[in-house]
Amino acid sequence: MKKGHWGSHFASRELGDSQAPFPLTLTLSLGARGKPGGLTRGRKVRPANPAADFAVERTMILPLPKGEGRGEREGRARTARSLKTRQTVVAKTASLVALLLFVGSCLAGDTAPPASAPRKGSYTETYDTLYNSLTVQREGSLVELRARSRRGEFLESAVDLDDPLRLIVPYSRSVFAAEFFLPNPKRVLMIGLGGAGIHRLFVAAHPDALIQSVELDAKVFELCQTRLGFQPTTNTPVAVMDGRMFIKRNREHWDWLILDAFRGGYVSPHLKTAEFYRECAARLSERGVFVSNLHETTALYYSDLKTITSVFPQVVLFHVPGTGNVVAFAVNYRTPMITDDSTWSADAEVARPFASRLNFSLIRNGIRPLPTKEIAAAKVLTDDFAPVEFLNSVRTNNAARDR
Repeated sequence: MKKGHWGSHFASRELGDSQAPFPLTLTLSLGARGKPGGLTRGRKVRPANPAADFAVERTMILPLPKGEGRGEREGRARTARSLKTRQTVVAKTASLVALLLFVGSCLAGDTAPPASAPRKGSYTETYDTLYNSLTVQREGSLVELRARSRRGEFLESAVDLDDPLRLIVPYSRSVFAAEFFLPNPKRVLMIGLGGAGIHRLFVAAHPDALIQSVELDAKVFELCQTRLGFQPTTNTPVAVMDGRMFIKRNREHWDWLILDAFRGGYVSPHLKTAEFYRECAARLSERGVFVSNLHETTALYYSDLKTITSVFPQVVLFHVPGTGNVVAFAVNYRTPMITDDSTWSADAEVARPFASRLNFSLIRNGIRPLPTKEIAAAKVLTDDFAPVEFLNSVRTNNAARDR
């Protein structure tokens, strides 16, 4: 160690899983520069300025005091002062440890800072993240979350802060057609959080159920809390990570598995392949339902259906009136036939928990047959072949045909 410098490793602590989302090592250091000199016979004495320059980085180095002076009496006096100084520094260090542990817990992988109350008044805000270009707009009590792309701006989610159980985006009502095939689900996995519009009505109807969300973009999760008023609970947890990676790592089974991970009008290719759909199928409970929100206005729609039907033995489609959305429902079993609506749960039965919030008779009327001719001519999407953006750019006349 050079003369005139102080430095020594002070403390290192690793947090277990019970204290942080992932193991987190914090090493503390306090750095100070004293008078020229070094260590003499190992005796530690007070530095010239023990409070100088606390540099908080990843590590902070506790000053190692200089050695004693020329006389033994002077050395003993300095030793006494050093003990008092070290006690003061340790107390300050303990406070810094607590602060760093708090900051670490906020910055750790899949957590977010505590949400504040939604911003009031009308406004329009834009954000650019690693994954999205986002617009948040509020008019009155209605807040919209939109994603921008070169093809335009797409509504991802919307919430009425005065009536958060009201479903604003039309396709979100059709998602609840899953009640026809498996009513009263206990465990739901949703890939794509958006503004959590579906979550609030689901929790009101099924207060004891779990709805686990996976959201790739941490900014979306933040805005969902600070602008759209969503407050995660133990029944509505959110993991900030890639949806496919979550399914690979998580070995649990789900009654409903909902794929709604649009980013500016399209879904990432790795969430569109047969390999991914097989992973989803393996995570369904015995009578579980896979749900996917699709856009029918491009050639990608037919490849989507070709790929889903190559994995699941039964698929049913629900058209969303007034939009280009079709919601696909798929199951792992062959009987009963879910294409026969006489096997579905009764409208009145599934509507009961929703307290007239949803018109299941109207949802039922949205059922559509599979476009078998177009599916036969389409390509199955795989991890080796998934030209999602190209197919998504090829327009079709589905909208005109169905309307």
